[in-house]
Amino acid sequence: MVNANMQHCAALRIDHVMGILRLWWCPPDKTADYGVYVNYPLKDLLGIIKLESQRQQCLIFGEDLGTVPPEIEAALPPAHCYSNEVVLFSRVEDHFLAPEQYKTRALTCISNHDIPTLRAWWNCSDLDLRQSLGIYDAARTAQEKLARHEDKLALLNTLQHIGEAPYGVNPSDLSSMGYSRELMEKIHYYLGKTASQIIVIQLEDVLELDTPVNVPGTSSEYRNWSRKLTRNISEILTSEENRVLFKNLGLTRKA
Repeated sequence: MVNANMQHCAALRIDHVMGILRLWWCPPDKTADYGVYVNYPLKDLLGIIKLESQRQQCLIFGEDLGTVPPEIEAALPPAHCYSNEVVLFSRVEDHFLAPEQYKTRALTCISNHDIPTLRAWWNCSDLDLRQSLGIYDAARTAQEKLARHEDKLALLNTLQHIGEAPYGVNPSDLSSMGYSRELMEKIHYYLGKTASQIIVIQLEDVLELDTPVNVPGTSSEYRNWSRKLTRNISEILTSEENRVLFKNLGLTRKA
């Protein structure tokens, strides 16, 4: 399987890479608390991945988000596997990680398919959506919105520190903290300044979409994986404002 996939790409992302060490198995028709971890042959599986990576000259990205066992943390770097960093998960108290604090051998992004788009995250529309789907009640939604506000303040602190604060945004004035194209671009320049060797941008964020492609924990409640982009690739790449964003992002990476 690894060999077949690597023949068609120069880089392969392994979702939930902890699965080469262990997986939580649940009996049929039982809830997750009836499950148990089943260990897998980590050295054998990692050896196969390393061998095929060398044969096919294919980079490996291990999606190591969430609860990461120490065995995985110890095994991936010597295997030259790239880690996965997410900006929106990188808050430390009243700020986010400084660009130089991100892992070097990593693929870093602002968000991904399991996280709200940047616009939705900033406007808290993902929290309203969760309430409308019955995942959160009103009290939980209000609590999450307070926590999100603290996240936004921490992110603004970081942008200010690296010289990328959006013009006119004053954390003491809520009316100035609305979402904007400039805010989106500044956060991407922060991404561009990280020490990670590879960064990824979401087309949804470039298009400033606010609806998610996937809401974890739902099936029939939400039409996952059916939302389409509002513009095609050629339109995205020829847009003048996007061309400026991509050019500046490239210059930021070279700085």
